[in-house]
Amino acid sequence: MPSKSHEDKEWPISLIRARAGNEDDILAVALEALDHYDNNPIDDSEFLADKTKRYLQEIWSQWLRFAERIKAHPEDTWLALCTGSEDAKARCRAFLESYVRTSMVKRPCLGAEEWQEVRTVNCAVTLEDVWAALVRNADEYVLKRKRGEDRERAHLWSLHYSSRDKGFRSSPAYEIGQWIPQLAMKLGLTLKQLFTKRETPPENIILILSTLWSRAEDIRCSPSTRVAFDCSIILGGIGGWRPKSVVAIKYEQVQFAWGQVSITTVPCRQLCLLTFWVSRALADNAFEAGFTASSQVFRAEPLEPGIDYVPLLWKADMKDKCIHSISYNTYWSIWNRALFVSGLRDEDAMRPYAMRVGGGGRLDGSLIAPLRNFILSNSTEVYEHSYLPIHLNKDLMKVAYRDKAGQNEEMVSMMSRAFLRRDPYAPIYITEDDFASFEKRNDLSSLRKQYREAKDDPVKAQRIKARIKYLLDWLERLRIQQVRKEYFAEVDRLRAQGITTHHLRTTQATNPRKQREVVGSSVAKRVLCDKSKTPDLFKLKDFWTLYKDQSIGRLGNQANVISLLARAKQFNAGYKRRTGSEIGEETVGEINHWLKRVPPYEAGSGVQNITKPKYNYKPADLDRKLETLLLRKDLGFVHPRIQFQFHFILLGFCHNGARKNALLQPGVKYEDVQLALHRTPKGDPEFFFKLDQQHFKNKETQIIRNLVSPVESITCFATTRSSSCYSLPSPTALWTVNFSSR
Repeated sequence: MPSKSHEDKEWPISLIRARAGNEDDILAVALEALDHYDNNPIDDSEFLADKTKRYLQEIWSQWLRFAERIKAHPEDTWLALCTGSEDAKARCRAFLESYVRTSMVKRPCLGAEEWQEVRTVNCAVTLEDVWAALVRNADEYVLKRKRGEDRERAHLWSLHYSSRDKGFRSSPAYEIGQWIPQLAMKLGLTLKQLFTKRETPPENIILILSTLWSRAEDIRCSPSTRVAFDCSIILGGIGGWRPKSVVAIKYEQVQFAWGQVSITTVPCRQLCLLTFWVSRALADNAFEAGFTASSQVFRAEPLEPGIDYVPLLWKADMKDKCIHSISYNTYWSIWNRALFVSGLRDEDAMRPYAMRVGGGGRLDGSLIAPLRNFILSNSTEVYEHSYLPIHLNKDLMKVAYRDKAGQNEEMVSMMSRAFLRRDPYAPIYITEDDFASFEKRNDLSSLRKQYREAKDDPVKAQRIKARIKYLLDWLERLRIQQVRKEYFAEVDRLRAQGITTHHLRTTQATNPRKQREVVGSSVAKRVLCDKSKTPDLFKLKDFWTLYKDQSIGRLGNQANVISLLARAKQFNAGYKRRTGSEIGEETVGEINHWLKRVPPYEAGSGVQNITKPKYNYKPADLDRKLETLLLRKDLGFVHPRIQFQFHFILLGFCHNGARKNALLQPGVKYEDVQLALHRTPKGDPEFFFKLDQQHFKNKETQIIRNLVSPVESITCFATTRSSSCYSLPSPTALWTVNFSSR
C-alpha cells in the first residue's frame, strides 16, 4: 500500500480539460472562426468534380447568350418561373429547342462533299441533363441570392429538377421536364439509351486481357500502361467497383505478407494480380527490405515456429505513390481498342460500365443483399434500377415450365454474352490504297500545302499538323467502320449458306499508316546503347518469358528448353558486343537454371524439355530413297545432273557421317575424290571411292590428302572411322557403284 504522504503529492504538471482553458483564448478562437465563415458561406460547387463544374458553366454560358439574343433579362426569367409564369416557361422551352437545333457541327465524311453537318444532340436524355444543369445553375446564381433577400418567402424562390430523381413533381421546372419527351419526338431525338446495358462475364474479361497482350502490336501503349490497365480490369471484375476507383491504386492501399498457409499458382496468368504488383514494386524499388528479384519475394522457406504472418513493408516515401496508375481517358481508349481488335461488332460494343454490371450480378448471386450493397456502395433500390443487364442470363422457359422446357441454361447464358457474335478475322486496318485516296481530297491537299508554306512558323505549322492528324484519324475511323460493316454483312450471308469465308479474311496484318513513334523503340535504344546499365535478373526473366510466349517451336507449340538455352547464350554474347557491358556469370547461371527448371513445369507455358529424336539411317533406307529418286515419276522433272549429284552426295553422307554443309556449300572437287578399280573374284571390274577427310568435319587434313595409295587411304579411313562403315567386315565391303551390274 502506498503511504499517505505519497498519495498527497501533487502532479508535476497541471492537467487541463478540453475546452476549459483561458476564457479569453477560447473567445478569440471562436470569433476568428465566426469571422471566417461569415465571409465564406458554404459553396455547393466545392463538392463537384472539375468536369461537372465545366459542364455546368458551359450550359449557363449558353443560357446567357440565348437571353441576350432574345433581349430578355437572364435572371428575371427564373424569378418569373418560380411564380408559374407562362412567358418564362415559353422562354425556357425555346432555349431547349434552340439548343438542339443549333447543335449542328461540320464533320469530315467519305463522300464527294467531303464535309457534312451532323447534329451532336441525338438523345432525349441529353436534353433532360441540360435542363437539370440549367435549373441548378439558376438556383445557385439567381434564386439563392433572392432567398437571402426575401427570407419570409424563401420557399417560393426555389427550383429543383433531376433527370434521375423524379421528386418535386409539382414544380414549374418539373412541368418543363415532363414536356421534354414531346420535344424529342418533334425533333427526332431517340427516347432510348444510345448504348445497351450489358454485363461482362469472366470469360469476356479473360478474352479482353488475352487480346491486350497477344495483340500488343495492334493495341499500342507503354508497358506500364498495359500493366495498369490489366490490373484495373482485374479489380473491376472482382468487386464491380467504379473505374475511377481502380485506375489508380496507391502502395498504402496494398499490403504484401508471408503467411503460414498453402497457396497455389493462378491457372490463368492474365488474372494473377500479385504478379503484376510484385513486378511493379520491384521496378519501383518499393520494398523496405530492398528486394530486387521475384525469387526473394516468393521465397519457399518456412516461417519461424509460431509465426503465422510477416508483413512486407513499403518504403516510407513510396506509400503515397501509385503501384499502378492509368488515366481514365486512357483506360477508355484501351478498352475500346481491345474490344475492336478482338472482333466485337459495333452494335455489341460495351462500355466499361459493363464491368460494374457484371461484377454486381456475380455478387448478387453469391452474397446477401446488404454485403452486396456495401461492396458496390449502392442501395438495393439503385441496384435493381441500374445494375440489371438487358440480356438476361437466366432461362425463363425453365422457370415457367420446369423440366418440360429441357436443359437450356448453358445456351441461354451463352446467348447473353456480348462476345458471342465476335469475329477475330474482322479487319482492323484500312489499306494503303484507302490512305492514298484520302490524299486526293481537296481539304487534305490544301492543308498539306499550308503546312509546307508554314515551315518558317513553328507554331502555325504545328497547328496545321494537328488538323491534318485530326482529319486523317476521322477519315480512317469512318472508312474502317464502313469496311467492317460490309465484312460482317457478307460473312453472315455466306456462313448462313454454308460457304467458307476464308477469302474475306483480312490480309493487312499491320497498320499501313506511318507510325511516328513505335512503342518500345526508344526503350530499346536506351537499353542497347553503349555502356548501358545491365538489366537485372527480374527484367531478364520477364524478357525470356515474353520470348518463349511469342516463339513458335518446331517440335512443340513453343521453343523447347534446349532452344531457349541456345538463344540465351546468343543473347548474352550479342548484348556484350552491342553495349560493351557483360551480364554477370551469376546472373547467367541463374537464368540458365531458371530456364531449365521453371518454364517446363509451369502450367500452360508450352515449353517442353524435349529434343528432336535421332534415327539410324540404314542401308535399306538408302536403297528406298535412291529407288524413289530414279524410278518415281511424281517428283516432277529432275535434271539428270541433279539426280547424279544428289546420289553422289547422299552416298558421301552415308560413308563418312559428315555435316551437310561440308558437302553442299563448298562443293566436292575432283582432287578430293579418290577412285580405285579392281576385279572381283568373278573377273568383273568394280569401282569404289573415298572422300578426303576434310569433308568429315569441315577440316583439312594434309596427311590424308597427301596419301598416294588409294588402298592405304581407304584402309586408314576404314580404321579411324569404322563407325561410318556400318560395321562392315572389311574396307572392300564399303558402299560401291558397280557399273557392270547396273
